[in-house]
Amino acid sequence: METPVKDTLYFGGDILTLEPDLHAEALLVRGERILALGTADELRALSPQADRVDLEGRALLPAFIDAHSHTDATVEANPYFESTIRQGITTEVVGNCGDSVAPVPPGDGGGFGRIGDGATVQKRSLAEYMRFLETRGMSANLA
Repeated sequence: METPVKDTLYFGGDILTLEPDLHAEALLVRGERILALGTADELRALSPQADRVDLEGRALLPAFIDAHSHTDATVEANPYFESTIRQGITTEVVGNCGDSVAPVPPGDGGGFGRIGDGATVQKRSLAEYMRFLETRGMSANLA
């Protein structure tokens, strides 16, 4: 038996869209997909049982995943991800070229550490690197 997909209605804040009309009063999401934009009243009528989230004046905007990033080479020097956050990217997939800052095999200098881009070559496992990033904190997500 399939679990029913829940609708969520967002309202009460600055909802930015990628549509020609950049702002919406309300947003209705079904599962992980945007179902509709409109007024709060229109969307309540469309899905009366939707969970309701009052944004209380905060902003809501789309987020993007960069599926091929090399941010793992620069995150230690720039944990704020300014250039990608400004583009709406909130998740970056790293290590795609078979070269990353962790794990660094014994006796290897690490590929990114050799190109002078701010990466710090350290002999550490992937688990040690992930713990370091989680402890330090970042403005976006790495996968």
